[in-house]
Amino acid sequence: MTTDIESFKNLIRQRSGLLVSGLAEDILTTAIKTRMRVCKLADTSAYYATILADEAEFLELLSRITVNETYFFREPEHLSFLTSKVVPRLLAERDNRLPLRILSAGCSTGEEPYSIAIALAEKFGSGVSGLVSILAGDIDSHALARARQATYGEFSFRAMPPDLKARYFTRASPRAHVLNEEIRVLVDFRHMNLMSDALAPEIADFDVVFFRNVSIYFDPQTRMTIQTTLHSRMKVGASLFLGVSETLANDLGVFRLIEEDGLFHFVKRPLIAARSVPIALRPALPLAIRPERKSPPRAPAPAVVTLDTVRTLIRDENYGEAVTAVATLRAQSPTDIGPLLLDGYIHLLMRDFTGAAALARKAQELDNWSADAGVLLGLSAKWGDDTEQAIQSFKQVIYAKPDCWPARFHLADILRTVDLVKARREYGIVLRQVQAVSDPDGGLLLPLNLPLADVRFLCERHGQPFIQAKPGVKIRGA
Repeated sequence: MTTDIESFKNLIRQRSGLLVSGLAEDILTTAIKTRMRVCKLADTSAYYATILADEAEFLELLSRITVNETYFFREPEHLSFLTSKVVPRLLAERDNRLPLRILSAGCSTGEEPYSIAIALAEKFGSGVSGLVSILAGDIDSHALARARQATYGEFSFRAMPPDLKARYFTRASPRAHVLNEEIRVLVDFRHMNLMSDALAPEIADFDVVFFRNVSIYFDPQTRMTIQTTLHSRMKVGASLFLGVSETLANDLGVFRLIEEDGLFHFVKRPLIAARSVPIALRPALPLAIRPERKSPPRAPAPAVVTLDTVRTLIRDENYGEAVTAVATLRAQSPTDIGPLLLDGYIHLLMRDFTGAAALARKAQELDNWSADAGVLLGLSAKWGDDTEQAIQSFKQVIYAKPDCWPARFHLADILRTVDLVKARREYGIVLRQVQAVSDPDGGLLLPLNLPLADVRFLCERHGQPFIQAKPGVKIRGA
């Protein structure tokens, strides 16, 4: 007997709220086969019966399909707003009723709650442990185990200011960094399923909740259920932060959406009867008559999917829609290298380094000299800790396209732990190439979105001996 994939998808949705579609459906199929071998079961019906009866095995399967795409200091505007506005305001209102309680829901491998802790430590110093209590939760037990270890590869630091990385992390190996104990102790990790009726009673009384870049994996009714649960666990006046690109789409009437200093976030107010009305029947007020919102209406979705459509979705970190859009493009143009490259980049950002490398090699079959394919292959190897392959890939890109500074920049970053002299030389070349550059993608199709100011800073910092020998290149502070 066999049980079809839809039955597994429906069970996962019922128990966790997660929608399984697109790339995630392929991952689920692979995960089911893997766990069947481990459990020594011959057919899918037997395995389905197992996860129905065994919660631990269900969670084991779930951990293999959850998307743990995260990194330090993602959407830093939220962290700045938290430390400069929200926490000082709460401290002024609370007098001595401390600590403030902060929840990071859907915390994945820990980069978000640790970023919150680091930002607060930067603002309030060593006394932060008496001011705030940070709880972080996720449904994926494997992700939580990695969060507690607090050991991270380069992939997690792609948006973190280098001075903070140097201050709060210790290098454990050429490609791994361990978070300092002073920050680790500020965060308490718990297994947490926001769709479960058995949520622990102590998960409550929060002053601030972060639930960012998670709701894209849920349908509107599930979002309503989760928001209602969060609302019941927050204090009146508490703030809820969602991802920048998903905030307006989650104004479901449970919280009040407000704008402050150009940033949208939600605030808890007492629940009203309207929250029980089905979402499809809820009257939507025109944006123009909602006085608290100042942003213009969003543009309608494009009628035709293009490469730029996918690039924009990736930049907005809307990976669910990006997967669907790129699948449409690949179906329309199966021999076009562009959709193949963007599909590979989505795999990369979702930490499927093997899948990303496979798509990069397919792209190279179409164009052996494609700089995008070479960079994609190099990044897959770099973040998958295959240093030798990464160096080879980036060198091949530079040979074919010497002005591809993103390839040189990533090569220099790897060489810092292998050959410092060569690393400094590459940093110096990159600095010269980006002096007047305004394209954060380095002329590539891949939406790398590299922060140019940080690139220049790192090149100046790590390439100084080489740069000083080259006339005409200004060093910061000189």
